[in-house]
Amino acid sequence: MGKGFLMLVNSQNESANAPNQLEQLRQGIDACDRQLAALFSERMRLVLGIADYKLAHGLPIFDASREQRVLQAAAEAYGSEFPGEIEQFFRSMMRISRTMQSRLLFPFNIVLIGFMGTGKSTVGQILADHLGRRFVDLDVQLEKEQRTTIAEIFRTKGEAVFRQLEREMIAKFSGQGERVLSCGGGAVLRRGNVDLLRSHGCLVLLEADPETIYRRVSRSQDRPLLAQGVTPRSISELLAERAEAYNKAADIRIWTEGKAPAEVVDEIVRQLCQKAAAEQGSD
Repeated sequence: MGKGFLMLVNSQNESANAPNQLEQLRQGIDACDRQLAALFSERMRLVLGIADYKLAHGLPIFDASREQRVLQAAAEAYGSEFPGEIEQFFRSMMRISRTMQSRLLFPFNIVLIGFMGTGKSTVGQILADHLGRRFVDLDVQLEKEQRTTIAEIFRTKGEAVFRQLEREMIAKFSGQGERVLSCGGGAVLRRGNVDLLRSHGCLVLLEADPETIYRRVSRSQDRPLLAQGVTPRSISELLAERAEAYNKAADIRIWTEGKAPAEVVDEIVRQLCQKAAAEQGSD
């Protein structure tokens, strides 16, 4: 029997066996997936138990030191062959855990309100990441949809047009589920906007000193109020004019002066937990 004929037979045998080998590998993956799903379900049940405990004791959802310990332990115990992939897997799993806890504890939008320069966008992004939620800056979203800036809308169409567009954004996103929303400084001056936001959300007022606000926004050219020659004194006057509307709209008030954004986030979550616990106790 010739050598060429033997090579052909072997090649045909390998081709015939390849689908069987592939199927065996896939069956192995399916078995792993079933185990993973069962273990993940058990992990989520424990996560919900932790959420109940945190609610009862007013503890924050996000614990950076705890997550870092989990990642380090995973890398040391399981990550020798695929360290990067293991870390990515655990990060995704912990984000899902935060999302579940957040949904259980705060089944509503968290809406950041307040004067420009109080940190709504920066704090909102960090808060959304901590809670495993989507962050929506309503002013940014408005600009994307209109394909222009708010300052340009004010300049060419006037404030009345902007306020109508702002109301449409609020109506669109206020009922879309558990998100972190950031509103423009004048959004809650209109009672109808407050009613829309509160129908599916808890309103968190961020506050800061007029000098601090001026320092934060004075370099920006994208804020319509700056075109009017805003000064610390005029900011103070505007804050006084808006104080009643802000205070009536707010479910929670956070003084941000002298605090890093992460500290503000921790304070928001702490007060949200306290509010949720109080409401649960009154039921």
